[in-house]
Amino acid sequence: MEVKLFYMIGGKPVTGGQIYEYLFVNVLKSIPSIRVKIQTNEKWARGIRKVVAPIVNVRILNKVRNDDVVIFNSSKFIYWILVLPLIRLLGNKRVYVIHHHFMYLDCKWYEYPLNVMEKLLLRCADRLIIPSPYVKELVECLRLNNSVFYLPIPFEKKLCQKLNPQEGRLLFVGTVEKRKGLKYLIEAMTFVKNANVKCVLDVVGKVVDEIYFENMKQIVEEYKLDVTFHGFVSLEQKERLYASADIFVFPSLLEGYGMVLMEAMGYGLPIVAFNNSAMPYSVENGINGYLADNLNSKHFAEYIIRILSDRTLRAKLSKGASEIFEKAPDINSFKKLIVQEFASL
Repeated sequence: MEVKLFYMIGGKPVTGGQIYEYLFVNVLKSIPSIRVKIQTNEKWARGIRKVVAPIVNVRILNKVRNDDVVIFNSSKFIYWILVLPLIRLLGNKRVYVIHHHFMYLDCKWYEYPLNVMEKLLLRCADRLIIPSPYVKELVECLRLNNSVFYLPIPFEKKLCQKLNPQEGRLLFVGTVEKRKGLKYLIEAMTFVKNANVKCVLDVVGKVVDEIYFENMKQIVEEYKLDVTFHGFVSLEQKERLYASADIFVFPSLLEGYGMVLMEAMGYGLPIVAFNNSAMPYSVENGINGYLADNLNSKHFAEYIIRILSDRTLRAKLSKGASEIFEKAPDINSFKKLIVQEFASL
């Protein structure tokens, strides 16, 4: 069977979604009856080429003529808005779309056409590959008339033997951009400082928005906050930062899942996050962390202070985090589901 994947990762995976797709592709390649071909076309995702990409990509109709299955990623839906309906019209191929989250579900009025196009592309799929329970629930509520292949994100269940949490050390892991809400975390740090509670913050992740990053550094300098921006780090360094952290703080404004939440729980870290999108599916108030009112930096700070001020509470939340992590899907169950789905086609 010939399977072609479009706009999958072209290089080393960085984000949670990229890591998920990297694992997905490797499992597909391991199935003897499947021949996998990957087409990234990354050059069309830059600059002025974005404008003409939907038209140019119609060319791939010729490239997929011998393929039995084609797989797309919905995050690049605008590039496939013309070609995907045409592939469906051919009627002899099975179309899958990996859908991590809705980009334009709650959109401004001028983004409404993008909202419509996003749903149109999803409706063109025979099957939607859904990684998270939150997105699965949204798809079902929207009644897109798609068949859903629910493929939960897997986690490596390795034991972290050298945990050495340093009291007051906060950790954020994620790309530096507006969607990740770092501004609200830094604002929360000012409330924590004004309450005379000592803490430091490690920020780990690639800078995506340079202007946003510079603004964050200015706020840190203005209020003399103890914040270290590490940028993208090696796996070994990230593991050391997890092992030395006291609380994992995640002020993201939108997540389809938020893999780092579960990753942090693998190190027994209590979580403080905003109550939005997928966060309530991973964080339970008083069990493994707390969910602050959305966009409320002061409320976010109050939960940080509560945990830092009560080591018994911190130990309870840490235990809850570890127990929830142990129940998460592992790589073996991930592989089994993929083999069941594709080996029988």
